[in-house]
Amino acid sequence: MNIFIAAILGAVQGLTEFLPVSSTGHLIVAEKWLGVSQERFGLTFDAALHLGTLTAVVLYFWGDIAKLISFDRGVTRLWMLVVVGIVPAGIFGVLFEDAVATVFRSPWAVILGLMGGSIAFVLAEKVGKRARELSSGNTRDALIIGLAQVFSFIPGVSRSGITIAAGLGLGFRRENAARFSFLMAIPLFAAAGLKRLTGIELAALGANDLLFFMIGTIAAAVSGYLVIAFLMRYLAQHSLFPFVWYRFLFAGLIFLFLNK
Repeated sequence: MNIFIAAILGAVQGLTEFLPVSSTGHLIVAEKWLGVSQERFGLTFDAALHLGTLTAVVLYFWGDIAKLISFDRGVTRLWMLVVVGIVPAGIFGVLFEDAVATVFRSPWAVILGLMGGSIAFVLAEKVGKRARELSSGNTRDALIIGLAQVFSFIPGVSRSGITIAAGLGLGFRRENAARFSFLMAIPLFAAAGLKRLTGIELAALGANDLLFFMIGTIAAAVSGYLVIAFLMRYLAQHSLFPFVWYRFLFAGLIFLFLNK
């Protein structure tokens, strides 16, 4: 690991966390290609990068957070649905996250996740009415999106992608499905990041390690914010199909790399 690699991995995290292409899948592949030690960094470095993307989504949606603090009725109801939506992933994460992260942290799992997620995107685009506003959302919608989010623990599926697809399948407009997906990310990223970081012995990390973590986190925050701004505008007019083709291409490239 060096400063350049830390910045690259941070940018990869920020660019792919919110695009429906799977940040975990890209990080696993990037870390292997760049020769990053999984024993020394691995999930710990990933946790630091997630704090960067948490910063990005908090800054972008600060207006919604501020309205919650001021007890705006419409926004308060939306946040209540967000809480309902994160329950399935929260329970699954507490019970199985470490096991899933270890078992599925391989390029082959990423290939399967990329392909499976892509199929879900296509189905969502085909059946979705794309007419509902978030104000029409209810507890059932939040639970369905939350259950879909559980599949994002498999690398390659994409947390943002599978939750946006679930929202589309329920009839929400693309940008509204994306907004709900990103709002759900705030408590999840905070909980996941703190859970992993509390298990780190800072004394065991060298000064260079902390510098790498800081650079990666900043790169993830900046790139993540820019991607959220882009995607919210993009989804107002465009479908998920370009991301489907990219995911199949990326899966094919990983397959070729593994078999060369």
